[in-house]
Amino acid sequence: MTSLPEALAKIATRTLRVVGLNGSLRAASFHSGLFRQLEAIAPGHQMEFEVLSLGDLPLFNLDACNDKDESKDPESVQTLRNKIREADAVIFACTEFNYSISGVLKNAIDWGSRSANGNAFDGKPAMLLSAGGGAGGGRAQYHLRQIAVFLNLHVMNKPELQIKAFEPKDGGSVFDYGDGSLRNEEIKQRVDTQLEAFRVYTLHRLVGPTATREARRLHKRQAAPLLIATDSH
Repeated sequence: MTSLPEALAKIATRTLRVVGLNGSLRAASFHSGLFRQLEAIAPGHQMEFEVLSLGDLPLFNLDACNDKDESKDPESVQTLRNKIREADAVIFACTEFNYSISGVLKNAIDWGSRSANGNAFDGKPAMLLSAGGGAGGGRAQYHLRQIAVFLNLHVMNKPELQIKAFEPKDGGSVFDYGDGSLRNEEIKQRVDTQLEAFRVYTLHRLVGPTATREARRLHKRQAAPLLIATDSH
């Protein structure tokens, strides 16, 4: 049987599977640029990062959601749920529309959270990042945090990343307005720092249940002789 230190070491050193949900469908959006940056640096943090396709999802409709057999739901919806369930963690790019998250992201969340087999997001560690005018997408992030309570997502609190995309920084623009790519080196470093913090946060979430299960198993083993001795009197 694997010991607790061996089980924890195995978790701590393995490559994490992380999926990304982008609230924008536009290829040249700042959030698409942020996700490309994450794709580039993820291997250095022992992560496999996959951006999930949201543009082919139908509008959420309970009539199209089979509450007894998930295999009868739209194929794109099944793929989304399965990818989320297989992942260790989820990253959300929070495009802000009208002080809230985009309809694209809300639609994906509705499909992912309702099915015959339950909520695909349940218990997952999550990270938020955003870019835009004003507060840098902060209001969308806070709305998503409210939604995350019902989804039972465990959202990392710090560090936060809310990028003011239209304010010049270090003598230039933060993003390339042509293709949405992240240009500013300081912001790139902040993205790198946030991703590393998220790896540590995710490992803590994964290690906790393993340690708890092992502690319970050891407690039962230690309690068994006591129960036998008690029964003998």
